[in-house]
Amino acid sequence: MSRPAASGAARRSRVSRRALALAAAALIAAPAAAQQLLPPETPPLPQGAALFADRIEIDESGRLLAIGNVEMLVGKTRLVAHSLEYSSETDSLSIVGPITIHGEDVATVVAESGQLDRSLRAGALRQARIIVNDHVQFAARTLDREAGRYSHAVRVSATSCRICEGGGPPLWEIRARHIVHDEQERQFHIDRAQLRILGVPVAALPRMRLADPSVRRATGFLVPSLHNSSVLGVGAKIPYFVEIGSSADITFTPFVTDQTRTMEMRYRQAFSSGRAKLEGAFSNDEYATRRDRGYLFGEGAFALPSDYRLNLEGRAVSDDSYLFEHGYSDLDRLKSGAAIERPQRDEISRASLDHYHSLRRGEEIATLPALVADGAYELRRPGTAGGELRLSARMHAHQRPSDNETDGPDADPWADGRDVARIGFNADWRRGWTALGVVRAQTEARLHLDGFSIADAGDTSERAAAQATPAAALELRAPFVRAGRGGAAQLLEPVLRFDWTGGENLRIPNDESTQIEFDEGNLFAPSRFSAPDRRERGLAAAYGVGWQRNGPSGARTSLALGQILREREQLEVDGRSSLPEASGAAGTRSALLVAAQAATPGGLLATARTLLGSNLDPNRAEARAGYESEDVSLNWAYAWLETGEDAGSEGEVSEWATAGSYRLSNHWTAGGNWRYDTAANRSVRGGLEFTYENECAEIRMSAERKFTSPAQMTSSTEFSFTVGLRGFSLNAGGRNLVRGCKKR
Repeated sequence: MSRPAASGAARRSRVSRRALALAAAALIAAPAAAQQLLPPETPPLPQGAALFADRIEIDESGRLLAIGNVEMLVGKTRLVAHSLEYSSETDSLSIVGPITIHGEDVATVVAESGQLDRSLRAGALRQARIIVNDHVQFAARTLDREAGRYSHAVRVSATSCRICEGGGPPLWEIRARHIVHDEQERQFHIDRAQLRILGVPVAALPRMRLADPSVRRATGFLVPSLHNSSVLGVGAKIPYFVEIGSSADITFTPFVTDQTRTMEMRYRQAFSSGRAKLEGAFSNDEYATRRDRGYLFGEGAFALPSDYRLNLEGRAVSDDSYLFEHGYSDLDRLKSGAAIERPQRDEISRASLDHYHSLRRGEEIATLPALVADGAYELRRPGTAGGELRLSARMHAHQRPSDNETDGPDADPWADGRDVARIGFNADWRRGWTALGVVRAQTEARLHLDGFSIADAGDTSERAAAQATPAAALELRAPFVRAGRGGAAQLLEPVLRFDWTGGENLRIPNDESTQIEFDEGNLFAPSRFSAPDRRERGLAAAYGVGWQRNGPSGARTSLALGQILREREQLEVDGRSSLPEASGAAGTRSALLVAAQAATPGGLLATARTLLGSNLDPNRAEARAGYESEDVSLNWAYAWLETGEDAGSEGEVSEWATAGSYRLSNHWTAGGNWRYDTAANRSVRGGLEFTYENECAEIRMSAERKFTSPAQMTSSTEFSFTVGLRGFSLNAGGRNLVRGCKKR
């Protein structure tokens, strides 16, 4: 089908516009020719400028008139208007709008009419608006441009909210008598500013400065927030951010109530080889026995020569309850230290030195391992004797501040001042092959050399001990894969492992392997102990089976079960069991481990794990479930543990926790969390949060109730209210939050 012929007027307009554009470009490219066409008193356009319009005329007096779809380019500045007139007498452009000026930065100027010089860098505009980053707009009665850098606005209203015709005042706006926008420094200097919420004045400042939205870091105030705490009282936090060059900054946040005067601080710096951060607070509290309180946390990570990495962290607090009462952290043990490491493909080395400080009630700091040193080196050599050889050396030492010695097996553990150091060398060789076409077999041979030095232990252990421990293992796996209907795939894999470890337990204290976990992660491991001060001795066998189904739509389901069988029980020198009964791994026959997992392409993920005793009675169970979608986020967890004296407590541990959020609408989101101790029949923590977001503001309201913590017994309730102005300090996170206007 042929295209309809254009009308004669349209053809003439296109031809005229194209011809005049080419003529204007030719005049700019050849100033000498332009001087022959223009009167002598008419100055040419600036070098590199171009003028386009539907019609361009030059009258006898030398006035240049451009009418219809006018576009003028001067350097990187672009002006679009309905018409403009250039007068040689005033050497300026009189422009009729609507006018749009696009500059070199992210700011755009829109006006009804105005007068500018021919370089578009100076002049005056009427009924003008400055639109920054396509979001924040400053509306002014008059706007003066100076040197292509400054925009002076008089009688200004600034907001990033959408303004509907006849829709009333915006959610927020800043009214000011005078605003200067520095396009080079990207700063707004505001004189006699007044913040209005829904048209009602709520705050006034004689002078203020704001960075425009294109600036990522600039000195100035950040989003304020209101806080109401049953412990600290009611007050506002107004952070002030200070830029220290291009690689460092510091933020001060004062918080003053009738109960506390607090100054919070955060310092950050980036280096060519790493980064560092310090944060802390100093308080003068009216309610506390100790008036002057505070904390200081620091961390850093740096790259060193030869691919080494250095990690630093430090934590200090004035008293045990300060972090909890002021809401800075729920930590009940503070770790400070340094670590250096170098991970490589076939070699890894690491060394660390840490100091621990306890904030828990009832823990005696003098008898805790406060100073801990660790070192490790491992070398991997594939292809050794047809398999893989791993050589490693490990060192560990911990020291308690107390010098008290234990007085026997029944001594008070909190009176112990025992110090322990150990060193070990390990050689591990393994080789795998396929047998009978379906069985994947692997053999292992290991030799462990361990030495221990113990001080301040009384007669409960040897002062020094050393041991060589040989070990061997055989593991057999037979994976079977079947393709189901509709593209589903199933995997069934039975596993059988035999382990033998020689030697006997030494008469040394168990300081490291005190917390034993038995799950699918260590079902087929040589030992369930977490450190080499204890090893599972003798002959043992572990069997299990795993099943997994992967659906064509992305859904997957898995089930695993297994058990450990031993020729003998794991006992200490004094006859006590090395493995706590509550762990499920003790005895000649461990508990039966059952674990399951299910996931759907819709965002649901659920896992469950339990340990079944001799009569298939559960003694430990945990379950987790989570769901994620565009509007809903939900997480739930439950843990139950039947403890005993060998686990360090009596009774049971039973607790569940849930947290989630739901988007009520495009602008409203509700969230909450709750943690409950079912064994003690009491709540641990609970909170609610509501967030409102639109194109120009974010309002966050939250309430949280904290019950007793391991650090102290005082409960607290906190309310928080935060208002952020979008465009200056917040972004929408990729969501379209612009409100619509109602049709009238």
